[in-house]
Amino acid sequence: MRYIGRGATANNDSNVIAAEHFTLSTMVLPAGCVGPLHLHDDVEEVFFILKGSVKALIQEVGKDEVHEIRLNERDCISSPPGVYRGIHNDGDEEALMLVMLGAVKPNLPTYPKGSALEELRIQRAKEREAIINGK
Repeated sequence: MRYIGRGATANNDSNVIAAEHFTLSTMVLPAGCVGPLHLHDDVEEVFFILKGSVKALIQEVGKDEVHEIRLNERDCISSPPGVYRGIHNDGDEEALMLVMLGAVKPNLPTYPKGSALEELRIQRAKEREAIINGK
């Protein structure tokens, strides 16, 4: 659910407050849900856990090791631009997370090279530009 800013999407929802400096949304993470590793090259991203417990996944570019950091209710983690980040709800109950991105319209995230998600991102980036440019 978006509250402030449209994020990296091309969707323009009239119920969302126009952003001036950042985006703010919440995400429901069902048990077992994985938000895959992704990288924002232009913005810091903040995860704040409102309900439940999850593992934050952090991987530096060019490194193989993925760090797992337990986040419980009211825990927060901030990931700078250029660092892969993801989330895993490894529990039995749904979790609720607040997400903030440090730009009005951040670039679409990238995924590890060669992954199916990265191929899909490349395709959707073209579609997004067409929507934004009215084509």
